[in-house]
Amino acid sequence: MDIRICILVKNEIDNLKKSLPKLNELGIEIFIFDSGSSDGSQEFAQKFDNVCVTERDYKSHHETYNFITKSFFDQQSGFVIILDADMTLSDDLIKFISSADFNSDVYSAKVKMCVDRKLVHFGSLYPHKPFLFRVGGSYFIESGHGERIADQHIVCIAPGWIVHDDRKGYSEYIASQVRYGKSLYKRYIHGSVTGRDRFRVKYPFLIFLIPIYSYFLKGGIFSGRSGFNYALDRLIAEAIMHRICTTPESLDDENT
Repeated sequence: MDIRICILVKNEIDNLKKSLPKLNELGIEIFIFDSGSSDGSQEFAQKFDNVCVTERDYKSHHETYNFITKSFFDQQSGFVIILDADMTLSDDLIKFISSADFNSDVYSAKVKMCVDRKLVHFGSLYPHKPFLFRVGGSYFIESGHGERIADQHIVCIAPGWIVHDDRKGYSEYIASQVRYGKSLYKRYIHGSVTGRDRFRVKYPFLIFLIPIYSYFLKGGIFSGRSGFNYALDRLIAEAIMHRICTTPESLDDENT
């Protein structure tokens, strides 16, 4: 089975130092889509024989994903794994990729989060992530402040999980929530959000409900300090996004 890996990168040197050596051990050709790194990410990736660095302007995740799955590869066959720079694959997922006869166009896997480099065993709210795609099709559409698989595609669940371990500083986490909030508000005013995200924009209740759900109902309390910090991060993220959406003049910063 012809499989490749594609990773989206911009100033991800700290994450690549963790994820790229492990992914490179699979012996699969890896393509780095870099959108203007200035921290040495490209130079680090080029040290690996299996890695090819491609520079490409970033517009959105769903646009980049669809470009990769439909247009990037001349050979319109096989499969591609698309990951962020802070993601690696569990041993069970690697075994599945190495041995499976894929019958679906799209596969997803559950995601296990790390906070402060410690695995959050319980409490994670990260949804299953579509990661494995048959080359030759477009699969994603915009949804809320992110993207989702279009309804006509059947998504199968792969065994194992993706490990999400962001090694960048906490200030970057805060900055990313600001970006998500601005993106969410832009889609809200154009009417292209889900019911949940419409509620997120209009009312502050999710600021408190989501961390409570993570910590108590999803069992984050049993994950120790990492579970508490994860719930706290979710509170901060929801608060930032709601605040951005109730202060639309903050979008003017992008136009000055």
